[in-house]
This record gives sequence, C-alpha cells and structure tokens, in this order.
Amino acid sequence: LRSEYVHGRRHGNGNIVYKDGSRYDGAWENDTYHGEGSVTYPNGDVYTGSFRQGVRHGHGVYTLAATGEKYEGEWTDGKRHGHGSWQLTPNTQFVGVFEADRPVGRGTYVFASGDKEEGTYAPVKVEKPAPIVYKKVKPDEETPADGTPKKKAPKPKKAVTRPLEESVQFRGDAWAGVHVYM
Repeated sequence: LRSEYVHGRRHGNGNIVYKDGSRYDGAWENDTYHGEGSVTYPNGDVYTGSFRQGVRHGHGVYTLAATGEKYEGEWTDGKRHGHGSWQLTPNTQFVGVFEADRPVGRGTYVFASGDKEEGTYAPVKVEKPAPIVYKKVKPDEETPADGTPKKKAPKPKKAVTRPLEESVQFRGDAWAGVHVYM
C-alpha cells in the first residue's frame, strides 16, 4: 500500500492490494477511486480508465480474463453507456452505442472473416426453454440396471443460412442488419 493522504483519507495517487488479491493503482479522492486508474479484480478481469466516486465513469477499457472479451468506450455509473467497441473474440466485434450495459440502436458487427454487417439492436423478450421431463421406463437392454433411462444424445445442430435482413438472437437482444461483404 502506497498512497497520498489528506485528513487520514486516501487522496491523490496511490495503490492498494486487497486480501482477495484484487488491486487498484490510480487516483483517489476522499478514500474512493476517482479519476484515472486501473483495477485488477480477483477473477483476473482488468478495468483501466476513469472513475467517479468509486465506479467506472467516463472512458475506459474492461477486459474479461476468462474469455478475452474486451469493451472499450464510454461508461456511466459503472455500466457501458455511450459509444463503444465490444470485442467478442480477437477478430469479432460490435461497434456502436450502448445504454445501461447493453448494445442498442445502430451499429456495425464485424465478423472474423472480415465481413461487416450494419444494423440495429433492439431489446426482445427471451422465452425460457421448457423443462426436460424424464419418464421411468421398464428395464431392457437400452436401460441400465438401476431403471433410469439412458439420455439420448442431442441431435446435431444444422447449419442455418439466414436471409440478410432476418433478425437473429445475440446475447439476449435482436440484431437486424444488412451484410456487407468486404
């Protein structure tokens, strides 16, 4: 721990390492993150950018350690809000507007192939799938001795080619766009 203090509170630049392994390096005001800084969270995620009163606010970059996903853009009250770029894989990204942590409105989706699709995000209601119900069956050569039926292997998914302007599900929102071949 190395920080500047005013009246017994962190104020100015400094760093801290917490018991859970997370750490903060950057500006403090009145004992909270405020200004430019970088946080490494216990799960390895990293945020580097602006803070206001302890939350992400302003321009910043958040990288998820588990998946490599990265968002670079504007933040408001700890959520993606404003213009930004959401990199889903090293070669796949969405560039557009975010509100309350979700992509909305016009944007461009860039595929790993280099193709681009310009379109619009709109919220949609996502239905929960029906629960799977298993029936007890009589033991036979297809059923183990304990009487529980074998689970059938799921049918392989078929490749689907969609019309250019058909809506598709993407992380709980609908995307409708026109594909632009580069």
